[in-house]
Amino acid sequence: MPKLVTKTAWQPIRATDLRLTGAEPGTCERCGRRDLRFLHVVKHPNGGQLTVGCECAKRLCYGYDPERAENRLRNLYARRSRWLTRNWATSRKGNETLKFNHEGETVWVTIFADKRDPKLFCCSISVDGGKPFFPSGNFVSADVAKLAAFDQLAETCEW
Repeated sequence: MPKLVTKTAWQPIRATDLRLTGAEPGTCERCGRRDLRFLHVVKHPNGGQLTVGCECAKRLCYGYDPERAENRLRNLYARRSRWLTRNWATSRKGNETLKFNHEGETVWVTIFADKRDPKLFCCSISVDGGKPFFPSGNFVSADVAKLAAFDQLAETCEW
């Protein structure tokens, strides 16, 4: 049964693409709709929080554009699905590298085997030749490390 909630003062927190998390389809906590790819987390100043679909988010949050948030997530999903097929090069050391420009800065992503356990992979991200950043963790394959690098870039660069 759908929850009855007030329609005032709700604020959007974030939108989530359930296809990316593998939890698709989702259910709206307000109206009970069950076939959702995207869920929007909204909060109330009195402490309430709901996970709702696009239409309910639009009704609850004045001035919020859930379609825009969903389009951004759709584009991010498509971009992530093409990430592994980009033109990855091989460095002199045998590491997979990707170089691209983002907002006027050159970004390098390098995937390499872990020195302690060559069966695991690590990644580094460097911007304009600066000090590299290493997303935490070791990864079971080079492709998983590449996707971890993408996720880190998406968060850092707000793609």
